Amino acid sequence: MGVKHKTSLFTNESAKFNLFLRAREIKHLTTALHQVTRLPKKQRDVWVEENGQFLADEFEDFISASNMTFEGLTIDEETVELSRNLVFSLKEALTTVQGMLHVPAELES
Repeated sequence: MGVKHKTSLFTNESAKFNLFLRAREIKHLTTALHQVTRLPKKQRDVWVEENGQFLADEFEDFISASNMTFEGLTIDEETVELSRNLVFSLKEALTTVQGMLHVPAELES
């Protein structure tokens, strides 16, 4: 039984580390996306046209991989905080992407 406990502890610690890494990855992506939002509209539109599908695919893969990290994870205070950070980081990234794709007309002029 001691080996099983060590294995589950290792798995839980690995999952926590994965949550930390995923939040960090998405924060870096958000920083890069903010740079794209600062481009002139025509350049931003070209960037979105060239990279939009790739970005959508990457978000889908990222979310799927993140969901797999949650499977079998033991919930404790640290896990909740890491999960919260990941969700907030992902929300910020998605908001940035939405802003790139749907800039209100009054802001474009």
